[in-house]
Amino acid sequence: MRRNMLCQAPQGTLLNLAMQMPSFLFVTMAVITLASSHSPSAHHASLTNFATMVGVPEAVGGPVGNMFDNPTCGTAHGGTRQYTANSVTYLYDHGPIDNVSNILPIPQTLGLGPDANPQSYSHCGKWLNAVWGDATNDSIVYAFYHQEWNCDYARDSFTNKSVGYAMSVDGGKSFSPYPDANNQMIAGANFTTTHQTGEGDHGVVRVGNWLYLFFTEWGGWRGATTVGVARSSVTPEENGRPVGSPGTWWKWHNGSFSSPGIGGPSDLFHLPGTTVALIEQLNVVVSVGLCWGGSVCVSAYNLSSTSGVQNFPSDTDWYVAPGGPLFTSGPGSWDRNTNATELYAYLSMIGPHGNDRPLPSNASFVYFTYLLPGQGFGARYLVRRPVRYLVSSSLSPPPSLAALSVWRSEDAAVEWWTSGPVIQSVEYPWSATPFTLAAPSVALVLTARPASSNASDWVELVDCVVTTNYTTSSAIKQNVTLSVASECSGTGRYSMRPVGWIATHAMAIQELAWVDGGVVDPATHETLSLRAVALYSSGAERATMQTKHEATTRVNGASLLLGHALAY
Repeated sequence: MRRNMLCQAPQGTLLNLAMQMPSFLFVTMAVITLASSHSPSAHHASLTNFATMVGVPEAVGGPVGNMFDNPTCGTAHGGTRQYTANSVTYLYDHGPIDNVSNILPIPQTLGLGPDANPQSYSHCGKWLNAVWGDATNDSIVYAFYHQEWNCDYARDSFTNKSVGYAMSVDGGKSFSPYPDANNQMIAGANFTTTHQTGEGDHGVVRVGNWLYLFFTEWGGWRGATTVGVARSSVTPEENGRPVGSPGTWWKWHNGSFSSPGIGGPSDLFHLPGTTVALIEQLNVVVSVGLCWGGSVCVSAYNLSSTSGVQNFPSDTDWYVAPGGPLFTSGPGSWDRNTNATELYAYLSMIGPHGNDRPLPSNASFVYFTYLLPGQGFGARYLVRRPVRYLVSSSLSPPPSLAALSVWRSEDAAVEWWTSGPVIQSVEYPWSATPFTLAAPSVALVLTARPASSNASDWVELVDCVVTTNYTTSSAIKQNVTLSVASECSGTGRYSMRPVGWIATHAMAIQELAWVDGGVVDPATHETLSLRAVALYSSGAERATMQTKHEATTRVNGASLLLGHALAY
């Protein structure tokens, strides 16, 4: 098992916008605007108005221990294929990724796994983190895999990391490592025997005529991590070698791509993670990863600015997207025991046909590995959430939003209101039977309190676990309730996860510029007015909240109004 601290990281109609969306973790994204003639510039002239909307989480795999140990990736070359790994890489999905029925009942090996030679840089395994289909030949797929050697995972996850290269000539059904003596394309300047070291855990995106590979550098004190970037030309005749092969990569160092990919130094980038993707209608590159405290963050780089492509990817030109986290979670624990909190790890972004081409703004997914509270790495789940990307048509940035859903135990004894993952096959401590999705996306919660608002206008909700009074014959020893965060403390109470922010009065919602000013769907260019934020209020204030239908639950003695979204 390898530890990726940068990536510590079901369904319902959300906002009546004809998209199935899965629920939240504080996810941030890095964004790079690309000059293009496709979308009207008015719709994305200022990326400071960028925000996201995520739906209900859906478990699409698990529990297993031999997979989901890296960001899943995919390609549409030779038929859509999706991959996962844990030392050995597997073909996991063989059709359009938005159709769960295409997941293979038995994942297939691809020829990427541990090398028998103890001196090999892949002696401990090959994790396929990124693929790129050849632009002129559907049979050829280039593969960029994370590899490890000299590993001793029992010793504080010690290992040495680098990035290797492979090719497929059958559309991604099988891969052969590049016939190079060392087969390293990205490697660190130094190795150590005291902690995790090397460069890997990467993601790849194409911008212009270059492939950019963002990698994790494990060179800091006690294995602390930073993010670096290297690039390689997509034009093979320029270097006489296959696209992206060893010897064609140069790291960003001292203001230019001048440092060798193998052994050269690299500059630090202040990004949340190495998962990268190009969003087609927005013409932006997004990077998703975990921030301090467990939130998942977004940063941005504007390639259509004055310095633009010429200065890319200067660290000083990145900015954090203002709409808030993609979704919320607490700080996950990599040290697994019975008291461990839930864990989100290995985030990736994939469209219906893979992630080696631009993703649509209204039909892509965020995938992540998920561990239940108290469970170990032998019971990993692969979870995905639909994501919709929006841009404000007003001067104020819209907040990022997440779906709040209702899950009901099969014996109908417990209702669980949450924005986070619920694994349907599991019996949780607060229910004698598993849960099913009863009401997807009954309302929206904000993933952060609006920066310009008064603190008293918004309250944070959490999934609060409460130890109940029970007899020795009772199987249920706990209960979970939707609670105001400030009230989930004291003896017998703890927060399982943050859920999101809701308004304390209707005017707080209506004062948000995007409610009446609108947000733009860059895929359709339609302007939307959204009135679906959950409201924590008195009966008089509830009357002013416009919704399609209402449902109420109890939040520490007060009513929480929830409404389906209106899009008009």
